[in-house]
Amino acid sequence: MRQKKAILISIVTMLTLIVIVVLFYSQKEIGITNKEEVDSLNKVNDEELFLFEQEGKEISIPIKSIPLYEEYLNEQSNRNLEIQRTLYDFLDFHDSDGSTYILLKYSCGTKLYSTLLIKLSNEILSSIALGYDSIFMEAKQSPNPNYAVFLYGQNEGNQVLRNNLLAVDLRRMKLLTAINNEVANNYIDNAIWPITSFNWLNNHMLKIQTADILNSDYNVLLNWYESSMKTKEIQIEFNGE
Repeated sequence: MRQKKAILISIVTMLTLIVIVVLFYSQKEIGITNKEEVDSLNKVNDEELFLFEQEGKEISIPIKSIPLYEEYLNEQSNRNLEIQRTLYDFLDFHDSDGSTYILLKYSCGTKLYSTLLIKLSNEILSSIALGYDSIFMEAKQSPNPNYAVFLYGQNEGNQVLRNNLLAVDLRRMKLLTAINNEVANNYIDNAIWPITSFNWLNNHMLKIQTADILNSDYNVLLNWYESSMKTKEIQIEFNGE
């Protein structure tokens, strides 16, 4: 009798263990996680950037709606710190839709950062990557005002500043390209020369003042900065509709 009872207890114990194992693996297969994991996941999904305009108006933007920024955050070991270090500028742009334009600055180092242009129009958000590891200096809209040009700079030894320009179609949120390839290489695609000023001539043409020297070697540029800083005019025509 005792032997039968012991066998029965063993069978019940074994069945109980089997049920526990089956339940454990079935939970893993359907994605059941503990409460801490769920809370952490919800926190990431619900993350928002809270931006304040000069008038005190608050704008909240879900981080998941800015894919490039979210991708950057996902690669960081301290996500919250990177969010806290993120900077932004509300741009004084105007269009017929009453859109809001924000320049988001992240991956910040010593005065250098990456930037995204964000457009909020009728609760629809779009964004485009602009400068990387550079300094945003100024932006100007075209007369119509469908386009904008952004001036960036890269500092060498706090004595030499090289610049480049990025032009954006604000309606489509796409980068514009310069018609002349040599001009594009010198003043758009790369920061090679100092650009002391820039202005729109019309909706597709830009006039800039740049260093009037023969080459862009550091010592040559340093001497230019320490002398008369003579400039020459360059005109840049962009492809645009």
